[in-house]
Amino acid sequence: MACCNSEDNLVPPYCIFKGKRKNLSLRIVMPPVSNVEMNEKSAYLKLVVFIKFLMNHFIPRKEPGKVLLILDSHASHCSDVTVLDLAAENAVTLFCLPSLFTPYLQSLDCSFFKPLKTYW
Repeated sequence: MACCNSEDNLVPPYCIFKGKRKNLSLRIVMPPVSNVEMNEKSAYLKLVVFIKFLMNHFIPRKEPGKVLLILDSHASHCSDVTVLDLAAENAVTLFCLPSLFTPYLQSLDCSFFKPLKTYW
């Protein structure tokens, strides 16, 4: 997961890897205060992992006041009452992009991840 805002503030990376045990060498190459989440079944963002991301990673680092968090329309982001309650309690407004338009509307995908993937 990657987050940034229009003021050029970045939330440290929150990486999800498939597996059981964290590889301690990842801490050496990752930016400080990054988080590595291990998921035994897949490296995809699931509901439990998204709730952990919100509670332990995003909300503690957000600026005081209301925040708009723009997300793709994945079910783990926008359909669970726990996520919606957690966001509302912490002044986070969730805005889910329409599913077929996310490749065009997600600015990080267009401006950052595509060139990164091409370079890699």
